[in-house]
This record gives sequence, structure tokens and C-alpha cells, in this order.
Amino acid sequence: RDVISFINHMIENANNKSAFTNDIIAKAEPSYSLERFQALEDEWSENFGKFSILCEFLRGVNNGFRIKSINESVFAEVFLADDSIKLLKGELAQSLKNWEEGVINYTSFLKKLLFILYRIGILGVKKGPTYAIAFYYTKEVIIEKSDISNNSKFYVHPSLYSYFKVNTIEQLPED
Repeated sequence: RDVISFINHMIENANNKSAFTNDIIAKAEPSYSLERFQALEDEWSENFGKFSILCEFLRGVNNGFRIKSINESVFAEVFLADDSIKLLKGELAQSLKNWEEGVINYTSFLKKLLFILYRIGILGVKKGPTYAIAFYYTKEVIIEKSDISNNSKFYVHPSLYSYFKVNTIEQLPED
């Protein structure tokens, strides 16, 4: 389904050319990536609502980012907007509410958010240096909520690189 969608985007950008050039592929990627994210939000909206309001922290992120690289202030707009909680549902809405009320701290909220984004298929998780990057559909490495730690690294799914303008150069370890 995703391959067909991407090919359709390439055809739209081909301008009746008989072959797909690198330029055509590059032009197709942004619209495909946006469509892919919108499809994920549509698919998961019954469970989590309009979770895109909490995904802005991924814009321009380095792949291989860690929890400590996500500043709490990136969620300030969502946290302070009265209507934001109404746009979210289920576990995601409850986590934001718990953070707002001081029931959980920022790091706990962030770990819950990252695990939800993993389950949705937006993020992959590398739970330690000896593990491979695991996306939800990957069966070789199973990620549980308890595996989300300060040592975990997170990777945006390649189909969403363009949408989030991901820096694909892995973030260097901080000393």
C-alpha cells in the first residue's frame, strides 16, 4: 500500500516523463510523507485524538535522539493551551492531564508519549547499544513501556523524514 502510494506521488511529479529521475523521486517525497503522517493520525485518532499537536518536537530532530535532548519548553504551547487536552483522547490525554496536574513529572510524560509514538509507528526505539532499532512492526526486538529509558535512542520512521525534516545524521553522544 505504501509503495503504491509513493509511486503514485512519483507519477504525479513525472510530468509525462517515461522514467523516474532522482529529481522526480525527491519531489514526490514531501507529499508522500505528509500523506503518510495524516494517514497515521486518521488511523489512530480514535485511540489518541489529534496527536499531531504533540509531535512538533520531532521537527528538525536528529535521528538517534535521547530523552534528555527534548526540552520541556517544546511542549509549553500545548501544555498552556486550554483546548489542547480536548483534542487528545485516551492514554495520551490522560498522560498530558497527569503532567499538568503534577501527578507525573515531565520525564514520565515524555516516556509515555515516546512509547505511544512507537506503537503508532512514528518512532523506532533502540533500547541499548547492543540492540537493533525496533519499530512496532519489527518482531526481532520487542519493546515494552519499561524499555523506554534515558539510555534509549529514538529514530523517526524513514517515511516521515520529509514531513518532520529529520536530520538523518545520528546525534553524537554528549560528554
